[in-house]
Amino acid sequence: MATWSRNKVFQDFDLQFDWKISKAGNSGLFINVLERPDLGTTFSTGEEYQLLDDRNVPSEYVGNLSHKAASIFGVVPNTSNSVPKSGEWNHSRILQQNGAVTFWLNDVLTVQVDLKSDLWKHLVATSSLGKYPEFGIALNGHLALQGLDKWRGIQEYKAQGPRARSRIPGQSIGFSQKPGGCG
Repeated sequence: MATWSRNKVFQDFDLQFDWKISKAGNSGLFINVLERPDLGTTFSTGEEYQLLDDRNVPSEYVGNLSHKAASIFGVVPNTSNSVPKSGEWNHSRILQQNGAVTFWLNDVLTVQVDLKSDLWKHLVATSSLGKYPEFGIALNGHLALQGLDKWRGIQEYKAQGPRARSRIPGQSIGFSQKPGGCG
């Protein structure tokens, strides 16, 4: 499974991107990823913005609302009625400010959670990701893409904000291949 990671560290940021994915494709964009040899995988530390062709995967898979596109995979469900447009460009946004994370899909709010809250700690502890001691505790980190073999295209990535460190506001983000993986 391909994993792509950016060498920069992001804290408070507003990331907007356009994407489309292959039929029944399943991928993700991770935020707050810690990169240390002892951690091994991106999903053991970073929250995943689920990128999924909701319409063409088994209904039992998306029956778990934390598997839908624009959820925090496995932890925070997307309870909106948003569904990505299959085979077309979709617009996503991730806003992180002082630990508060908000996701949108095609201008529809899908997730809001404070990564410093007791609710977040409870959601993580009761999820399958709770077995990873470093999962969901960082308020800054790298961005990483998963499963690029399922992508049909990435049109644009832009991050801006006072603490999108080592970045020029509005400049496109480039990703480079990283050995190892998402597990």
